[in-house]
Amino acid sequence: MIWPLSILMSSEAEGAGMHGGMHKGILKIAVYALIWYSSSVLAVVTSKQVLSLLPFPITLCLFQFQTAAALLSVVSKYFFEAADDCSQDNITASVTKRKIALSYTFGFILTNFAYQIVAPSFVESVKAAEPISSALLSFLMLGQINSCRTYATLVPVCLGVALACQGKHVFSLIGLIASLCANMCFSARSVYSRQFYALSHATPVSGLSLFCDISWMGLLILYPLSFLFDWTSISTLIFNWKYSELQQMPLNILLNCLAYTTYNCMSFLILAETNALSHSVLNALRRISTIGFTIFYFDVSVSLMNEIGVICTVLGALLYAVSIA
Repeated sequence: MIWPLSILMSSEAEGAGMHGGMHKGILKIAVYALIWYSSSVLAVVTSKQVLSLLPFPITLCLFQFQTAAALLSVVSKYFFEAADDCSQDNITASVTKRKIALSYTFGFILTNFAYQIVAPSFVESVKAAEPISSALLSFLMLGQINSCRTYATLVPVCLGVALACQGKHVFSLIGLIASLCANMCFSARSVYSRQFYALSHATPVSGLSLFCDISWMGLLILYPLSFLFDWTSISTLIFNWKYSELQQMPLNILLNCLAYTTYNCMSFLILAETNALSHSVLNALRRISTIGFTIFYFDVSVSLMNEIGVICTVLGALLYAVSIA
């Protein structure tokens, strides 16, 4: 985990003659990354466990967003700066923030829905193909045209997803569609976030404040949706649960919500400490660790073709990140 960072950061450190500072910085980021990876795995595993007994992805999103919004609101005074005030006066930035919240919220609803119906390793493999939707939306929404080399990196991503989805024991059409739609939502979130940062002059650190704000905004969507689609069925389901299930469920939900909040916060903190390329490299490694652990934990039967597909997808995503840096 440390060697990619040393390669990416060494040239800057050598130019400045700050080897000691570089090593301290790498150690700090390594600790952040360890927490990021661990909380990511815990969030995915507990999401699947919760959804196996409580198959309501909207309500799980509601719990996750409420926890993140509440915790970040409490600790914001001590751990990160407030969002740039100019965003409050800039109507365009305010509208863009709402678009971020909308795309982010539906992205997680679709992700949880995919976790409910298919193996998490399958979902994470498909979600590793997010560069495809990012390139498409960057062109459609921003008119951004990348180099041929950048578009060429999408070939192994497409091939990898196709190979990772091979096999009846792995493939689910509904799960694939939900995961691809989640990718579109998160890619839209990324595009809107770039627009927001440009309009409000926000920084990656104040991105934590943005995460808090969009969590509160997301709740305005999730509460009515959860009440409309889930609560009647939830009441009936809980009434029929066994006592052991009633004891286990609150702890699983709490662990899931804390893990969800932690791994999103660590993503912002790592971005604040590194550049976009270093963050992309670490995110690719995070994806590999999450896929590998969930395959082992849930005892998912995968073929050599599936394994090659996962590797191709993640490597393609990594090459894409390098090419646009």
